[in-house]
Amino acid sequence: MNEDNELITTEQSTVLAVAPKSADAIAVRVAKEVEGAMIVAKKFPRDEFACIDRIKRSFQRQRLAESAEYEFPRGGQKIVGASVHALRAIKAAWGNIQSGWMEVDRKPGTSTVICYAMDLETNARAEVTFQVKHIRDTKSGGRQLTDERDIYEHVANMAARRERKCLEDIIPADVIDEAIDQARITMRGNVKEPLADRVRKMVAAFGELGVTIDMIERRLGHKLTAVSENQFSGLRRVYQSLRDGVGNREDYFDVTEPAAKTDLKGRAKEMASKDKAALDKPVEPATATPAGDTAEFDPQAEWEKRIMSAGTIEDVNELVRQATDEGFGVGEAGERRRVQLDAEKPRRGERANKQRSLPGE
Repeated sequence: MNEDNELITTEQSTVLAVAPKSADAIAVRVAKEVEGAMIVAKKFPRDEFACIDRIKRSFQRQRLAESAEYEFPRGGQKIVGASVHALRAIKAAWGNIQSGWMEVDRKPGTSTVICYAMDLETNARAEVTFQVKHIRDTKSGGRQLTDERDIYEHVANMAARRERKCLEDIIPADVIDEAIDQARITMRGNVKEPLADRVRKMVAAFGELGVTIDMIERRLGHKLTAVSENQFSGLRRVYQSLRDGVGNREDYFDVTEPAAKTDLKGRAKEMASKDKAALDKPVEPATATPAGDTAEFDPQAEWEKRIMSAGTIEDVNELVRQATDEGFGVGEAGERRRVQLDAEKPRRGERANKQRSLPGE
């Protein structure tokens, strides 16, 4: 093949970088290949039931199930869908589909790319043409790319998202849903490792992407010790999206530095002084409530009241988890109660020692 051209073909997915002087010859050859593939597809059509069984078996594999979904925040909502890894696995099992992308033009600082997906049996085709600037976003602003490998990887990353969209337009939606449902079943059924160990590994993986524990806890609204299985699944989708370049840290986490925290003893003394001041304050006589007026129930205050009356840190974590699952932000109340319980431990130990030292016992 001409050294000015680069052609890479894997699993019916073609990535083509075309030099202008041989573009016509390449186009003719690609057209002949597509024509031949369509003839074969018509001669050997897919058995849809057998294909769905193959797709389900594919998503029984743990590694594929873990990378089957992505998550992206948009307009205050979370957009969740099948990842490009999942769509490519579905394409391979569904059969008779070609998809890929082509860089058809390059100018200084910009590449023009075509992404496509085609069902060879029905002739249904989805295609997207777009431009990619050779600029990579960083924390300090955009960085111009000049190295050929960096440009290729950046273009390929952008093209993979459009290829995913083209495949979604070609493959029936119910087939994709079947695959995602099987992936979720696999994730629930194959988990033997304790949740705490999985959370520790997830924190280490996030750390490689520049995400700290504080960022994760601010997203959850509580400590990692109170994370639930559903929340862990959401964090796994976020990690997959960050790793695939779907979004940046700022799209998922609050990256601002938290205010400096007072040490536990100082915070405990501060809260104790506030409690003492509240006890010393004279009690005002209760006023009669007019007939027909009833106090409005405040579920947020009720959750905070239950948390502040919890007797152990384990009870606090469980209540915080339940409140968070129902959409209430009680992380601050949970933290206050944990600090109080930590401060009470020494006093409980002193009382226990005094009881053991009483005469006659």
